[in-house]
Amino acid sequence: MQTETPQVQGDTPTLRLFALLEVIAQKDEFISLQGLVEETGLPKPTLHRMLQQLEAAGII
Repeated sequence: MQTETPQVQGDTPTLRLFALLEVIAQKDEFISLQGLVEETGLPKPTLHRMLQQLEAAGII
């Protein structure tokens, strides 16, 4: 059985942030930065920046 890698895509940076938030929200347990890298295929610096933005907004 093959699993699909979640896509964090969108036309704007805001839509990409919400797509990342959706990936995180679908998890029933803690997920690390490295886990998100493996799950999404995005580079670690990009994910780190995106997570910082979500944290600064008080979303996560």
